[in-house]
Amino acid sequence: PYADDGALRDTTTLGEFLDRSEASVRRELVDRTELKAALLSRLARLHGNLGRLDRARALAEESLDLRRALPGDRRADVAESANTLATVLQDQGELAAAEALFREALALREALYPELHADVAESVNNLAIVLVERDDPAQAGETEKLERRGLALRRQLFGEDHLETLQSRNNFAVFLMKRGRPEDLAEAEVHLQEVLEGRRRRLGKDHPTVANSENNLANLLDDLGRESEAIPLFREAIRAWTASLGADHPRVATGLYGLSKALEDGGDLRGAEEALRASLAIDERRLPPGHPY
Repeated sequence: PYADDGALRDTTTLGEFLDRSEASVRRELVDRTELKAALLSRLARLHGNLGRLDRARALAEESLDLRRALPGDRRADVAESANTLATVLQDQGELAAAEALFREALALREALYPELHADVAESVNNLAIVLVERDDPAQAGETEKLERRGLALRRQLFGEDHLETLQSRNNFAVFLMKRGRPEDLAEAEVHLQEVLEGRRRRLGKDHPTVANSENNLANLLDDLGRESEAIPLFREAIRAWTASLGADHPRVATGLYGLSKALEDGGDLRGAEEALRASLAIDERRLPPGHPY
């Protein structure tokens, strides 16, 4: 019930297109290292979005190495490639390495730009996300400061209903969920409900970013003991991710894992087992053997 061969074929076709694009870049830009590095970083991000993490990592590492070796002031370019590689490492579960690169990108951008700059806001946001995932109590104070700083920057830069601001509100809500105090959970629910409404208005119901919001809100509702509200949201997130990213994407596995927990909490152990086995099967195929998932 969780497979969609049509979506998987679409994702495979996109991957093949990216492979052809890479071959073209290597063939046509042999002597244009600066442009080659930029395009390899772009391709790395696209492979990462498709869940092709090994290929994304190789391209991101190559782009960063090329940009570090180029003469002149390449801080903006190095920061961009470091950010791309850090995102891939984060998806692969290598959180310490991702944190180090996110910190490097932020330091470079803070040295280059004023505080009120979109790239600074992006780096603040990304560093905060990985610190939330690492969940180190010694970093809790820094994490909260970064979350609040990133949200404030994006509100000033873009306004309240912009997708970048909605992303920062989403991330701040996830931080509040991790901290887990009753007042935090109540505040997180307000953020997540409003972010979901904003993303649906801007992107439509089938966009993978909307599915991210549905999944996050469903996790919170399950934590609050509201499984009957959480389960339909998990199913909708899984449907949208499958339709947009393919049935074998790691995000589908994330949704299935959350669904399994909600079904278990609601007493449907057979359904929970089915969802959890489907989630595990995707993770075993798509993630490195040592990945924490």
